[in-house]
Amino acid sequence: MKIINCITEPFRRETLFSHALSLISGSAGAQLISLTSMLILTRLYQPSEFGEFTIFMAWSGFLTVIATGRYEMAVMLPKREVEAANIIGLCAFVAVVFSCIIMIIVMTIYFLNKIGFIHVFHSWLFFIPLSVLFAGFYQTLINWMSRNKSFGLVATNRMLQAIVVSLLSILFAYLTIGSYGLILGSVIGQMVATVFLYFKAPIQFGQIKKQITIHRMRTLAIRHKDFPQINSLHVIIDSIKASVIPILIGNNFGASALGHFSFAVRIVQAPLGIIGSSIAQVLFQRVSQQYSNEQDSMPTINNILLKLAKTALPLFLLIALFAPGIFVFLFGEKWREAGIYAVIMTPWMAAGFFASVLSLLPIVFNQQKKVFLLALVGNSLMLLSILIGTYYWNEIRSALILWSLLLTVYMLYVIYWTYRLVKYQRG
Repeated sequence: MKIINCITEPFRRETLFSHALSLISGSAGAQLISLTSMLILTRLYQPSEFGEFTIFMAWSGFLTVIATGRYEMAVMLPKREVEAANIIGLCAFVAVVFSCIIMIIVMTIYFLNKIGFIHVFHSWLFFIPLSVLFAGFYQTLINWMSRNKSFGLVATNRMLQAIVVSLLSILFAYLTIGSYGLILGSVIGQMVATVFLYFKAPIQFGQIKKQITIHRMRTLAIRHKDFPQINSLHVIIDSIKASVIPILIGNNFGASALGHFSFAVRIVQAPLGIIGSSIAQVLFQRVSQQYSNEQDSMPTINNILLKLAKTALPLFLLIALFAPGIFVFLFGEKWREAGIYAVIMTPWMAAGFFASVLSLLPIVFNQQKKVFLLALVGNSLMLLSILIGTYYWNEIRSALILWSLLLTVYMLYVIYWTYRLVKYQRG
């Protein structure tokens, strides 16, 4: 315990890290609740029902990332609250319109199925518009809470959502409605979490809704048009990449290689993803505020990178030196190969971790186009590594060595580019 306190104490004294620790604890707590509930849910639902639920979540998740046209990312940027309020109104409007379009498509599919023209309809499709609508509201409110530094409430909300989803999924299992128990639990949990954020907002919406006008929303929609035009395309391509890469690895190197690769990435990157995204969200708020107030953000950036380097680099060194033994000790001998993959990919994952912490900062300076082009380069390097590994070596370790080499250099350049961006555009 003393060792843990020694590690975390410097971060707790820093407000930015204190906020990040709140988000990390909320995300970790929510994941723990979800994992614990799985011990019960796996006994109440069949694998096929989890399969249908996974398909539902895949479609909902894909549509959710563009539910508000990515305008929710702009909530953090304005200096004046009236502009932030109108961006919230804009997000709500876009989410409603987008969800209505999805409902029209679902109804069309339902009608075509009824007349026998197609035979691919599933009743759970009716829940997708509702899920996407509330997810859009939820994303917008999360950014509003972050703008107002209410990170503790965000953390609490994440755990509340996990509890509600878990309890309802267990309860609905006894209604013998199959996968709809999982789907309803997820959708209602999303609704409860959204309503919770609405009523817990630091500034009640009743106080700001009078400032929301169509003219202001239209003006802000034009000003921030890069979010739907560029950022939306960015996240769509990233979503496609997340599906294509495993398919390519599985087809070219076999299911076993894919299993070891996925397991290594999941074990090492999953916790890092929680930490990196939490710090990135808090840093996004801090730098947005500093830029609006014409303050220098470089001391903040330097401080956070230095503290992260002191803590994270020794952990990555530990992974690089001992990952195979650690994997065997924790998961068994059959996962040694995954540990070897983790060693190979450590430089990429380390550089990627630091890049993820800075990933939202280009939005502050309206550099979505350049970030999109950089992302295309990164995605191309991933594909190139797999293709070269297939046709020249036909062996995944060699492909991963090339992957790690190219992607490490790429991530280091992204860090350098972002650092210079902040340095030369400071207030």
